[in-house]
Amino acid sequence: MSTKDERMLFLEYMEDYNTATFPDPKYYSLEAAARNQASHQAGSTTWSTMSGMTDEELLREQRRQQALISARERESSTVAALRDQLRQARETNDEMYQDVLHRHEKRILEKPTFESIAKERKEHKKELEHKRKFR
Repeated sequence: MSTKDERMLFLEYMEDYNTATFPDPKYYSLEAAARNQASHQAGSTTWSTMSGMTDEELLREQRRQQALISARERESSTVAALRDQLRQARETNDEMYQDVLHRHEKRILEKPTFESIAKERKEHKKELEHKRKFR
């Protein structure tokens, strides 16, 4: 491209920039504009139009989203299976259900809280001070 042609293109760009008359993106691809408008109406936007991602980045993001969705589905199916096991245990053997419930409550109670951790730290501090006094 010659210097003169380059200068003319720049002047045309500068004019469009200064007057804010850039052509609307929908004229580049009517299909993409229709998809974008439909997604806006649905409440979501497409990644490629919003962030200007490359095809590889878009594919990577789609795979990440699919992995998240499948992980959620696996987790929900695991929870559903455990729930079914508990229901079945309660129906067949109330003692087994009570045992599972007791173990769960015990696990919750054994979890350290902020208060219990603070209490342990105070006791440990007192022990250290006591040891220092009697050296």
